Amino acid sequence: MKNVNNQNQWIKISGLSGILAPTLAFFLIFISILNYQNFSWIENTLSDLGISTGVSSLLFNYGLIVSGALFVVYSFGIFNFFHNKLMAKIGACVLLLTALMMSAIGVFPENIAPTHAYVSTLFFLLFPISTSLLAINFYFMKKIKLAFISILAIIVAVVVFVLINQSGQGIAILEVVHVLAMFVLPIILGYKMFKGNL
Repeated sequence: MKNVNNQNQWIKISGLSGILAPTLAFFLIFISILNYQNFSWIENTLSDLGISTGVSSLLFNYGLIVSGALFVVYSFGIFNFFHNKLMAKIGACVLLLTALMMSAIGVFPENIAPTHAYVSTLFFLLFPISTSLLAINFYFMKKIKLAFISILAIIVAVVVFVLINQSGQGIAILEVVHVLAMFVLPIILGYKMFKGNL
């Protein structure tokens, strides 16, 4: 009984991490933008914040590092929450890699090339893959609403990913749309994990 209670507590903590990770990331990104007077939504990328002067770079880089660490906790929670669902467990493993890439963006800012480009690309690529695997899991579990939300987020993220690769510079708005789409499921699923039901 004690082991069951400990596992339930761990799932609640990881679910809360799934809510906090995107919330913290966006909060610190926007605070970073507010502290960077020269930032332009149509001329800059979000990664430009990581090499800006003053407090903006610290907020951006450490915000991503901590948010990525919270996503690591969340991914382990998914692995345990869906302990008998292979597709969800694979999705959790891919999400773990995504979380590590998110933290790596903060560890290797834009001026550390080409590492920053590699980890950024992997982050934007792996997130939809992990969400796709979870969407398949939801479909087989007959959780159609969650599957629909996941698929819709994937479509938005993939379209934006293509546009990002075609646009090059000045893609801050596209990057925000991409991560917003990808952050929807962690907040919803994280809440359900925290409540202990799907």
